[in-house]
Amino acid sequence: MNKSNLVRIERVAQNTFKLLTELLKEVKALKKKSSAEALVADPGFRSDWDRINRRTRG
Repeated sequence: MNKSNLVRIERVAQNTFKLLTELLKEVKALKKKSSAEALVADPGFRSDWDRINRRTRG
C-alpha cells in the first residue's frame, strides 16, 4: 500500500470512530430517557412522588 491509501484509511477510521462515539452518546441518552419515562409511568413511583410533593409544599 502506498502512503495516500494509508492516509485515506486512517481518515475513514477516524471518521468512523467519531460517528460511533456520537451514536453511543445518543443511545445512552435514549436509554436514560426511557428509564426515566418508565419510572414515572410506574404507579408506585407516582404515588411516592405525590406524597413527597405534598409534604414539601404544605
